[in-house]
Amino acid sequence: MGWAFPSNTGLLEPAQPRLVEIIRTMSGGSIDVRGFEPGALVPANQYLDAVGNGSLDMAFTVSEFWTGKDIAFALYGAVPFGPEGGEYIAWIKHGGGEALMKELHAKYGVEVIPCGLISPEASGRFRKEIKSLDDLKGLKMRFLALGANVSGPKKPNQPWATKPG
Repeated sequence: MGWAFPSNTGLLEPAQPRLVEIIRTMSGGSIDVRGFEPGALVPANQYLDAVGNGSLDMAFTVSEFWTGKDIAFALYGAVPFGPEGGEYIAWIKHGGGEALMKELHAKYGVEVIPCGLISPEASGRFRKEIKSLDDLKGLKMRFLALGANVSGPKKPNQPWATKPG
């Protein structure tokens, strides 16, 4: 299993080895899963293609990384100003979100199992107080998926950069 997040990534890190352990336990040890740091097997930004073509068995990642392939992947990550966790999970499990997610990933030869939640990204964290639009000038900010579509130009080598138009 390729991991999208390094082992020292705060809240996200424990979920990856925990999933490996859950798979081992639930299979009675018959499924031997080992987790690998981002890029150890293939570059993390290539996990969708690697799983789809069989060169990687599985990956723990975030679908919003693949918006360069289809902007619909942006619905499966930290939607800016999006629904709170409970509302989002209700949509996934009871509002058709999981079925749409599976249909989208199947186009790339991937079976997806939702197993985590990244909360909505509402703004940013800055070293100084932001009081006006002028205070944002020159600041470097990080956004993924939908947020990146309105935040400015994308670099072509970013897996989450969407195609124009």
